[in-house]
Amino acid sequence: MKLMVILILISLISCVPIKEEEWMRSEMPMERYNFIREVYAPDDLEFLMGNGEMGGWARKDGLGFENLWFTDVWEDSVARKSFPGPKLTLLDQPLQDSIPETYRTELNIRNGILTTHLTYKEGEEYESTIFFSKTNKHLLLISIRNESPIHDIRCLLKIPEVGFNISQIDRNILQGSDPFSFTKTVWHLKADVPVKKINGEYRISIAPHKRVTIIYSLVTHFDSSEYVSVSAENIEVNNNFEQFIQEQEENWDNQWSGIASVILPDGENAKWFYRSLYTLYATAGADKFLPGELQFSIPDPDWKMHHFTYGHAGWSVWAFAMMGDREHAVKMAKWHFKPDALKENVRILFPETGPVELIYQEKSKGMHTYLDSYNPDAMAFGHEVSCEGYNITYPNTKHWDLQRHTDAFGTSLFHIISHYYPDNEFLVNYTYPVMKGTAEMWSSLAGWDSLMGYYYLPPLLSVSENIMEKSVLDAVLAARWNLKMSAGYAKKLDLDKKLQDKWMHIYEHLYVPQNDTIYLEYLEDDQSRSGGGYFGIRAPMYFGFPVLENIPDINMDKARRSLDITWGRNRQGEGMISFILNWFAIAEAYLGNGNNAFKLSLLTTTLQDPSGVALCEVQGYNPYFLTGYSSFILSQLSMLLQSFNDTIRAFPALPDEWEDVEFYDLPAQGGVKVSGIMRSGKVNRISFDRDGKTVLELDQNLPVRFNPVNHTLEIIEAEKSL
Repeated sequence: MKLMVILILISLISCVPIKEEEWMRSEMPMERYNFIREVYAPDDLEFLMGNGEMGGWARKDGLGFENLWFTDVWEDSVARKSFPGPKLTLLDQPLQDSIPETYRTELNIRNGILTTHLTYKEGEEYESTIFFSKTNKHLLLISIRNESPIHDIRCLLKIPEVGFNISQIDRNILQGSDPFSFTKTVWHLKADVPVKKINGEYRISIAPHKRVTIIYSLVTHFDSSEYVSVSAENIEVNNNFEQFIQEQEENWDNQWSGIASVILPDGENAKWFYRSLYTLYATAGADKFLPGELQFSIPDPDWKMHHFTYGHAGWSVWAFAMMGDREHAVKMAKWHFKPDALKENVRILFPETGPVELIYQEKSKGMHTYLDSYNPDAMAFGHEVSCEGYNITYPNTKHWDLQRHTDAFGTSLFHIISHYYPDNEFLVNYTYPVMKGTAEMWSSLAGWDSLMGYYYLPPLLSVSENIMEKSVLDAVLAARWNLKMSAGYAKKLDLDKKLQDKWMHIYEHLYVPQNDTIYLEYLEDDQSRSGGGYFGIRAPMYFGFPVLENIPDINMDKARRSLDITWGRNRQGEGMISFILNWFAIAEAYLGNGNNAFKLSLLTTTLQDPSGVALCEVQGYNPYFLTGYSSFILSQLSMLLQSFNDTIRAFPALPDEWEDVEFYDLPAQGGVKVSGIMRSGKVNRISFDRDGKTVLELDQNLPVRFNPVNHTLEIIEAEKSL
């Protein structure tokens, strides 16, 4: 059998005219998957709301929040803190009448607006509307309409008081200021009725068939040295309620129309894809700082809502980038870029040079050399990270931060932006510096085994988080990717020729643990370790994401066997964390197995809280575990479009379940945007655009090569002849 490859060169400058009516973009059906409840159940989980800068769990009665969290409010450098309220409490509601007689609440994921309508048998009837402003992300609006024709609704107003100096600026304006804490903070609250202080409590009253709107602003010294006046100005808006709603809807519509559009077949994957997109914008992409794993939710006692490099703070960058939102991806990547902290992290992670005794889980693992000396150019990303970018070290010997695959993950955030959105300034000032810094870190860690004739890595914690061994597979694959990609970027920029040679030498001789049939978790792995559960066996995820450019280096037969054996040892995902399921799904997609990718990502959707409104970390634990959301977005996109190693593939790993699917303006290498429509399992059309012009259209599914030198597309058409 002879394989003939025909390359058809299409200049990106030329353009085939396309009639507009023949190619109409469809927008995502977000509202089909709104959160809706029509029965009030006290044990149901609250809806998570936010706008990236501020957020929290909205009360089920639609009267505000028990607590709010903010991206830039910190107790200290490693822990965020929340403030109570704003919340309204009905003063005249009988205690025995606490369950509404009629109830309907809906969180619209297209525009972030929550509406609640309820009536009590013996008490009030009202409709509330709540949203975090998309226009000014320091604003929350709560609007209550009294539906009663005769009775006032009297409400107690809960606001942040402890630690704040409270003053009444006007009859309807309150201010609270705290200029002394780690985060200097001020908030303002404005109502369009008088706010009265009675017996030490703040109250408002809503007349029959009238609406009261409360505007709440919170600003910190991280936003401005004039944070007090900025917050005061925030609430001085002249919009009426209808104008606020219109502005909110328009801004969210502009957001959705400005990024890619993906139309998935109806089902659980579609529902949680669109809900995950809403949650992404509700919790990530702030102007300052990076989101934690449970951002705006109930923080895990250990995590304290600081960020993880390969948690939601990292996966969100990828999700924004792959959905065509360069602005948010770049904004977040720049917050990961803390050169002084990245260099200091090497000393934090490895506080001694030369031979050191490694104690892991209170047991000695012998003497090992990590660094002979400190390389002044070496950089390392923190595992858990302070607001200043420094690695957070736990006072135990579990060494969570010695997961050094984190350096490939952290560096990939910059690479994907340079890959999809060419910008020489970003490449020179951000991507290459972290590439070089992490390559130098790996160069310092790699040891030479003269007997075996290869490089190896000292004991590091695997991405599985429960083994510390030499040359753990994920670290080796991460190191090889870092070294190869850094050399490639240096060559492109004509920089660091000697370092290029060093990096490529280590890359070529860094041994990947394996035997004749499969890849191993680490050197001398006897495969006796049990998998499954929270930790399980995770390293084979790194056959694909985020080190995509490594894929041609992998023996596909070994990788396939390794993944299949791993899935069995992991008891088919029993007890597995949501984002690990998604990570394996992404690996399957990039290795071409769409059915497995779909099956694994579908398992993620089963990890719902009992009320069905949140995805958990594992079943029944940590609802609104956000890394599960951002990674789920990628698991679906990886089945629709792949772009790496100068090759763009549309519909590369579609599952059998997806016969009718379409997408528009998904980004690919070199600033290319790809759109595709599949009908009844057959390609209807695939379009490639650049600089607003359609440069290539296909009516069959063929890979396309991007030439980075002359910016052309080359159709790769394979014909087999006997």
